[in-house]
Amino acid sequence: MTELLESKWKDIYPDEELSDWEKEGAGYQHGLAEGAARGSEKLRAALFGILSLRGFTIDEATRERIEGCNDLDQLDRWRARAMQVDRIEWLFTQDA
Repeated sequence: MTELLESKWKDIYPDEELSDWEKEGAGYQHGLAEGAARGSEKLRAALFGILSLRGFTIDEATRERIEGCNDLDQLDRWRARAMQVDRIEWLFTQDA
């Protein structure tokens, strides 16, 4: 589970601890994958929205890189960075 999902889980269910057995269950794994996919989708939408609002033109390579990323933590870093960079190519500079 990524750090972002883990912290959200603990915020929603602070006293709820799942056993290792429960975490290995198909239902839990399916829900985790579905939640990560939804989270990635929402972070990508937020990132594109921020870039658009800031007046950046999103080239095909940038679009493909963002759309191809499923790492919630990485997408969240890009989202935060999108609010600060002066040039769209600087969005990814710290990832090299």
